[in-house]
Amino acid sequence: MEMMPLMSEDEQYALGFKAGEILRKIHTLPAPMDAEPWDSWFWHRVQERIDYYNTSSIKSENGDRIVRFLQDNKSLLKNRPQTFNHGDFYKSNLIIMPDGQIGVIDYRAYDKDHGDPWREFDQTNWGGEADEYLWTGLINGYFRNPQSADGFTLPNDFFLLLTYYLSYNALVPLCDGDASGHQGYIQEGKWRLNNILRWFDNMNSSVPTWYQEDFIIVDTKNS
Repeated sequence: MEMMPLMSEDEQYALGFKAGEILRKIHTLPAPMDAEPWDSWFWHRVQERIDYYNTSSIKSENGDRIVRFLQDNKSLLKNRPQTFNHGDFYKSNLIIMPDGQIGVIDYRAYDKDHGDPWREFDQTNWGGEADEYLWTGLINGYFRNPQSADGFTLPNDFFLLLTYYLSYNALVPLCDGDASGHQGYIQEGKWRLNNILRWFDNMNSSVPTWYQEDFIIVDTKNS
């Protein structure tokens, strides 16, 4: 967080690319053999928030769009793999080491220490605007593919699932804040909802506006 404002766009991208490679390594650690299927475990939490939202006083046009998206795309959760999760993979938990390598701290593991590895990307919508070059690099580094001309290959359903997890991540503080009377959480939820609708063109696009599709640094293939 301290170093990024001093970095060029190329350096931020390269930093993210390295971090993405590390996150992929973290996800080689397996989930327990007896882990509950992801779709039933995660959908239960989504449904709890949707049920609360539908009966609360915080309903809005923006919130309704997010809820519809979560309901209409429930099938995305089917047959998702599970691995060990860091739980808070965000720039505040990345350290630039003296040799330029990346260190990772503060494993928080969400509600449990395993789950869909792609859920880890939901930290984009936290702490201000998305750091577009860092997050673009992180995604590309995570899906590194030296055989590809760009050095990475993105799965077809990645951005849809990213949208899904970001949408849930916005509904949580909105509902929890209303339930507890915490105005800060409610404002955080509204802010996240607005971000998602803006980033994904009112849910008409699956690729967020901050993802730099044409920003490629070939040297990161050999990082």
